[in-house]
Amino acid sequence: PQGSLVLGAGIAALLASDALLPVPSSIVSTAAGAVLGFPAGTLASWAGMTAGCVVAYWLGRQAGRTPARRILGEAEMARMESFQTRWG
Repeated sequence: PQGSLVLGAGIAALLASDALLPVPSSIVSTAAGAVLGFPAGTLASWAGMTAGCVVAYWLGRQAGRTPARRILGEAEMARMESFQTRWG
């Protein structure tokens, strides 16, 4: 039914927003399974959590270096970049 599709999309969007907001993903995922059933709840949870990971990764790649440099300082950033280059 269309209501389940809208609810599933809402659950996925809520879980995707966990990249920026403190969403209790385990509770939301459990509720998704209870409301939508196991297969649809799993799909909605997977889609939302995957989208959240993609958003968080993108944000980290785009904006992560500037705040990190501000927080850590130039010397510590150089040390971390050297460590990452050497060890991956």
